[in-house]
Amino acid sequence: MYQIQQDELLTKVTEYNLFRKKRIWVKILVHELIAGEWGYMEKYQAVPTGPHGCAPVEQISFSDTEQGALTDCIEKLKNVDDETILEWFHKQLHSKGRYSHT
Repeated sequence: MYQIQQDELLTKVTEYNLFRKKRIWVKILVHELIAGEWGYMEKYQAVPTGPHGCAPVEQISFSDTEQGALTDCIEKLKNVDDETILEWFHKQLHSKGRYSHT
């Protein structure tokens, strides 16, 4: 359908924003795989991101549905305190050579 190179991925992204009472927010990007292969069977990937990078890989959720990936991602974030979330993104801002996804 789409002509992409073997090592490329094409995704459609839906953006959600999770706002917390202490004025912290986390952007959740839900990627729908359109073309290519990303090494697992699920079609959707939900990635929590902030202004300076993405959350640790353990916080990324996968599912066969967009709703499933988003729900699992929110569930994983539910018990993470604000300070930890801020630390994820602050560390990436100051780390050289580290992959950052915004």
